[in-house]
Amino acid sequence: MSLTQQVLAEHVDKLREYRFIVVQHLMSDTYSFLTELLESGVEVDRLFVKEYSCDTAYYDALQGVVARQMIGGDMTPHYTAALREAIEKSKRDGKRVAVLDLGGEFAPIVAAADGNGVPIVVVEDTAFGHRKYADITLNDPNIQLFSVAQSDFKEIEAIFVGEAVVSSTERVLRSLGKTLCGVNALLIGYGMIGKNVAAALRKRGCIVSVYDKQATRTCRAHFDGYRVGGLHELLADNAVVIGATGETSLNDDDIAYLRDGAVLVSASSKQVEFCERLLAGTDSVSEHVDLCRFADKAVYLLNGGYPINFIDRSVPDYIIEFMFAEMLMCLAQADATHRDGIREVSAQGRDFVSQRFLATK
Repeated sequence: MSLTQQVLAEHVDKLREYRFIVVQHLMSDTYSFLTELLESGVEVDRLFVKEYSCDTAYYDALQGVVARQMIGGDMTPHYTAALREAIEKSKRDGKRVAVLDLGGEFAPIVAAADGNGVPIVVVEDTAFGHRKYADITLNDPNIQLFSVAQSDFKEIEAIFVGEAVVSSTERVLRSLGKTLCGVNALLIGYGMIGKNVAAALRKRGCIVSVYDKQATRTCRAHFDGYRVGGLHELLADNAVVIGATGETSLNDDDIAYLRDGAVLVSASSKQVEFCERLLAGTDSVSEHVDLCRFADKAVYLLNGGYPINFIDRSVPDYIIEFMFAEMLMCLAQADATHRDGIREVSAQGRDFVSQRFLATK
């Protein structure tokens, strides 16, 4: 059985007490996850899909099965309506509401929500979303927040993401007659993903520099053997710049320091690494390459500033399953006791998932 099936087998009665709202990428892994939930009698009320990471075949296959919508434009009215409708249904049948979020999409909605006595449990998957939930104040004491963004399983996933970012970048550069081997590459952001991107760049033969606005992370990068320094100094010296901060890593003021012909790559979970000036006014060079022209230079933007790893199969399905399994464990362990802040699944919960994986690998 898959990890999802094993968690469901152990906790299906608890999980059937929830009405799910899911925000996700939609590839084979998410499709299998949703199918297994539905086949186990778990209610998936709404699905919101990241358009840049959606396989339309799976989206079409869910027509008439799950109410689903592509994310685009101002989603506030849609998220608000989805949560309100789920709450109204739960007031009638006594179910809890579960929001499996990706990137903090529901954070402002949850902050303002009043569940009218309906328990709401939110589980966030990404570091970007974790920060958004950390910044909100809840009005309703019946809302509980969980996150898997800092878990051991996320560290495992990050290894594959780092490799995929570099592999996909190399593939696109080859289409331009270029390669990463021997290139000066700058990694901005030395968090969980950034560390693994830097390691993968080094394995490709790059001369790697690292910049992080947090001095402690910069120290770590230094002792890991990478060149460090000021952002503008490093921008001027590197032909490839990869943003892995989960926020804007290059602002308008930084553009002047980019090398002519520099290649910009996002290793984030969404289109956030580069400022609007870098995203706007681009000329298409090929399927995944745009050229941004400025007064005295031109720079290449890969995949429109969206995460480069999503042009390929970024992470094997069975690795993503760790995250889905852990998210379900959060819901299984949620209780009626209000807790401030963002909670994680217990060590016992992670051990349960790990043991089930090791028994069937």
